[in-house]
Amino acid sequence: MDWLKQANQSYPIWSVNVMDALWKNYETGVGVVNGISAMPSMHVERRCFSRCSASPAASAGCWLLTGFALAIFIGSIHLGWHYAIDGYVGALVAVFGWWAAGRIVAWDRRLCGAS
Repeated sequence: MDWLKQANQSYPIWSVNVMDALWKNYETGVGVVNGISAMPSMHVERRCFSRCSASPAASAGCWLLTGFALAIFIGSIHLGWHYAIDGYVGALVAVFGWWAAGRIVAWDRRLCGAS
């Protein structure tokens, strides 16, 4: 964070200003957003869920979405939004959610007699 704040002096980094504003709102209870939540990382979760939903036949799209999810994961840590564990848990939530949704759909199709 010290490095980000120092770099922000020369090259404005919008995330530093947003984090400062969020923290000020959290401390004072004044502002549009008063809560801070980082676990799990919904930034990473959404990207991993998008990757799970990509058609396996579209291999180029799968690779692009995988790269994008990794970039969001690394960026969220580097910019100080999340710890790595937040991203790991977000990715696990996405993968488990995708898996569970598949089981529910398969169960429903069996129940309704659809193939």
